[in-house]
Amino acid sequence: MAVKGVFKAKKDGKFGIIDSNNRILVDFIYDELYQYHPYFVTVRKSKNSEGLNLCSVIDTGYVTIISERENYNKIVPVSSTFEWKAEYAKRNIVFKANNFRKHQVSLLFKNGEVYKTYPYDDIIFMDNYLKVKMNDPKGEADDLEGLVDWNGKILLKPKYAYIGWVNKELVCLYEKSNSNAQIIDLKTKKVKVDKYPSIMAPELNGCMIIRKFDDDLEHHGIINSKFEEIYPMCNCTIYYDEQEKIFKITNNLTKKLSCSHVIEINEGFLYFCLLLTYRRVSNPFRSNLGYNFLQQTLILF
Repeated sequence: MAVKGVFKAKKDGKFGIIDSNNRILVDFIYDELYQYHPYFVTVRKSKNSEGLNLCSVIDTGYVTIISERENYNKIVPVSSTFEWKAEYAKRNIVFKANNFRKHQVSLLFKNGEVYKTYPYDDIIFMDNYLKVKMNDPKGEADDLEGLVDWNGKILLKPKYAYIGWVNKELVCLYEKSNSNAQIIDLKTKKVKVDKYPSIMAPELNGCMIIRKFDDDLEHHGIINSKFEEIYPMCNCTIYYDEQEKIFKITNNLTKKLSCSHVIEINEGFLYFCLLLTYRRVSNPFRSNLGYNFLQQTLILF
C-alpha cells in the first residue's frame, strides 16, 4: 500500500511507515495503521482500565511527517463518512476526531490543527448545520440528538430521539423513538406538522412523501410545501425519481404503477399530473412499450 513512494509496513507485530528506499519514516510502534489517501491514522491500543485507544494523524503526501497529536480515541476522514460535503469542504476540514473521555468531538485541518471543538460525543454534517449526539453515560438509554450551527450555537438542544433531515429552515425530528415525525421551523421553533409517523425530505417543489405502517402494510402519500395532502395516504408505495423528476406510485394491491409529476403554478394552486399505466413495467418511460400504456390525466387541487 503506497502513497507517493510511502508504504505501510509491519515489524514484530507493530506498524510503521517506510519509503521506497526502505528508510523508516515512522517507527514501528503502532498497533494499527489505516490509510486514507494521502493520510495515515495511527492507533495505539490502550492498556488502561477504560480501554480507549489513542489515535493520531500523519500526513505522508510529500513524505512529510506532521507532529503527532494523541488527543483522540477515534479519527476518521470526513470524506469517508458519506456525509454532506459542501460546508466542510469550504473550510478545508479533513478529519473528525472524537475524545470519548472528555465527551468532545473536534474537526481537524489536514495538518492536525483543530478547526473547532464541540462539547458532544459526536457530530454529523447536515448541510449548513451540525447534528450533535450525546451518549447516556450509563449506556442504559438511547443517544440524544440536537442541532447546532458551525459556530456551535445551539439551535435545538440534544433531547430528541432522532433528527432525520434539515432543509433550509425546516427540520424533521422525533421526540421519542415511537413518536410521530415533527417538522419544526428553526426560526420560530414552531411545529408545522406532527400527525405522520414518517416524513421524507422535500423533493419536487417542496413536496414530501409521508408514510405509516398498519398491520405490516405500508401506506404512502404526498404533502405539499404547505403541509396539505395532495395525494391522500393509501396502500401504495411512493418514491421520487431524481432522474425523471417525478414521483412514482405503485398500488400495493393491484401492483399497478403510476408516475406523477407535481407542477406548482402559484401559491394558491398546485397541479398534479397522473400518468397511469395499465400494467406494471420497470420503467414505463424507457420501456419499448412506450406511451401506449400511459394515459395522461390532469387533476386540479
